[in-house]
Amino acid sequence: MWHSGRTDNKGMEVEEFIVANNLEVINRPGNLETFYNGRTAVNIDVTMCEENKVDEVGNWQVLDYDICSDHRVVKRKIGKKKVGWERFKDRLGVQVEGARGEVDNEIIRLQKRLVKAAGESTGWWTEELEGMKGNLNHIRRVGQREGNEVAREEYRSRYRRLRKEYMRKIRYEKRKSWRGIITEGSKRDLWGLGYKLEMEKLKGKDVVSAVKKGVSFSRSIEETMGILLEETVIRDELEIENENQRHVRRELEERQLELREGSSESIEEWEVLDAIGNFKNGKAPGMDNVTVEMIKQGWEVIGRDVVWIMEECRRLRKFPEVWKVGKIIWLRKPGKRADDPRGYRPICLLPILGKVWERLILGRIENVVRAIEHDRQYGCTKGRSVEDALMRVEEIVMGAREKYVMAIFFDIKGAFDALWWPLLK
Repeated sequence: MWHSGRTDNKGMEVEEFIVANNLEVINRPGNLETFYNGRTAVNIDVTMCEENKVDEVGNWQVLDYDICSDHRVVKRKIGKKKVGWERFKDRLGVQVEGARGEVDNEIIRLQKRLVKAAGESTGWWTEELEGMKGNLNHIRRVGQREGNEVAREEYRSRYRRLRKEYMRKIRYEKRKSWRGIITEGSKRDLWGLGYKLEMEKLKGKDVVSAVKKGVSFSRSIEETMGILLEETVIRDELEIENENQRHVRRELEERQLELREGSSESIEEWEVLDAIGNFKNGKAPGMDNVTVEMIKQGWEVIGRDVVWIMEECRRLRKFPEVWKVGKIIWLRKPGKRADDPRGYRPICLLPILGKVWERLILGRIENVVRAIEHDRQYGCTKGRSVEDALMRVEEIVMGAREKYVMAIFFDIKGAFDALWWPLLK
């Protein structure tokens, strides 16, 4: 019950005491052991409270402070929990201490922590629901330990009845929360979300049913997706490359080996925070469902974990595979036919942590490129824009001595879609 890994006679007596007095154990897994004498580390210290006070005890941690005892310091926060980001941070747990595993596995573990914490801290969740959930879990545990079959069946019946009440309460709170969102939104904007829903003015998303290839149309969603991928997403295939391209690829691989042997400065926390600060709230997440708001709001808890992940990526010179998996959304270009596969623009939603890593790399590259960039480079240049380029053209025209000035403008159709991938590297 307190994650000790073993149970002796004294432990069984404590468990019986907890069950008999309707107490809840506050100890949380993933912390240091509560007792360490230099040789043995075990969990023998138990934090308990009454069932109706479970929602007032949070942020339970074991701290490795230097004190005159083999028992470590146990910290917990006592008080009414707040719904929202405070609850989110509490659900995240504590910073990961000690040895970590492979960086890819740590990324997945962090993503799961964030999504799980967000799911348990939704706006419609209340303290009453938290208490009902704790009571349900308690009845389930006690019933599972009950040896008498008749008494166990009574616990089952009680559990099913309370679970129905619990689910009914969840549905009620969700409806109440939704009514609150509509009411508050209408106060701010009478013609906002509530009005648009009632008058059916919300524009639905375009649904791609079939696209044209040659003289025929796709006949299934799988075929449609296949055509869209083929026409709009860059493919990096060795089989279709010519000899010159293969030569460039070999040079690239040799250059990458040289880069791995070089050195670079460690990733600092301020760098990561600066990179995260560049992302605006409200952006769509990737396949992992982690948003930038989760990273910002949970930084107090997960900051050290994020910095460790970024530093491992730098040390290993790698871009984790889990950050390369994205969700593709196709947006129809203005004025294009719905059945034209080239009339769609693919948007790839990638994990936010991968974008943070890209931003860190970009920041370091910019420091180098800024010193060697051409004075007439306006695209992808910080502090310059199209307006600056137009003003430069105007200066050239106005300063020309000739009667006529000729300019050549050219646009490469589908430039990015047709670009050979290795050149981007």
